[in-house]
Amino acid sequence: MLANAVGAGGATGSVAAKNAKGDGYTMLFTRVGSHSVNPAMNGNLPDTLDDFCFATVFDVNPVACAVAPSSGIKTMNELFATAKTGTAAYSSVGVGSYLHLSAVMVMDRLGVEGRGRTVTHIPQKRWR
Repeated sequence: MLANAVGAGGATGSVAAKNAKGDGYTMLFTRVGSHSVNPAMNGNLPDTLDDFCFATVFDVNPVACAVAPSSGIKTMNELFATAKTGTAAYSSVGVGSYLHLSAVMVMDRLGVEGRGRTVTHIPQKRWR
């Protein structure tokens, strides 16, 4: 069985794997953020690196950008121009996640005022 436990930048799935019955079949596939960025940003996580046995590195970093058809945005340059006006919003799996930090990095490179703070970040709610 595969369970996609999203939210909190990977912390939700990590906690689920940590608390799972040790049956020899449970495996956690996660991004680097849940075990490097999250602990650096939040010292109160319910798990540590010592709670896991790392078997391999499995990491692909795809990033997709989509807008609502009703936005009228057709190109990345139009999206960047909208971001610079401060009227854009974006979502990610959580604060400090790969998608959140990559969006902040893009906003910084574009020179968006406030280093990404003029666009609204909407982290997804935890999934249970």
